[in-house]
Amino acid sequence: MNKNGVGKYLLRAVKYFIFIFVFFVILICIIFYTSQHDPSLMPWDMFKGNEKNLLLFFIVFSFAYPFIGYGRREVLVGKHYEEHKAEIQNMLAEAHMNFVREDKDFEGSTMIYHHRNMFIRFMRLFEDTLKIRYINGVLQMEGIRADVVRFSHNIEWIMQKAEEETQEKANENPDSLDK
Repeated sequence: MNKNGVGKYLLRAVKYFIFIFVFFVILICIIFYTSQHDPSLMPWDMFKGNEKNLLLFFIVFSFAYPFIGYGRREVLVGKHYEEHKAEIQNMLAEAHMNFVREDKDFEGSTMIYHHRNMFIRFMRLFEDTLKIRYINGVLQMEGIRADVVRFSHNIEWIMQKAEEETQEKANENPDSLDK
């Protein structure tokens, strides 16, 4: 992991720690105040003696989740990527992903997407960035693992469908290959 990757990992871990803690407190308060209990008890009395274990659970989960929940994947697309770029962008738009920007450099291009729904973005702690980088016939995808897997399979399907159509055209008209 490079320096930027460590910083991003630590930021995600802190965000998840805070999110899990707040979610847990809200959940415990809802359960506590909607059930019958001794009036002298308070919500934190339920965890007397287990504070260290609970804190350890929050820390371990918040540091493990960024490793599990985020990933990278490469998709071989060959030289026909530019021909099907619009179809890939349409597929992402139909999946409620907003195109943010495209950065081009001497190696290739990087497209950046975010989810369109603000509630989903909030629940993902605004860590919903999907980066798709094209370099020499390979798409490198980075983001939330579920999105990366789903969209990489969809892109593979688009490219496979295009390859099958090309093969069908070649089989229908074999003379066109000689020209």
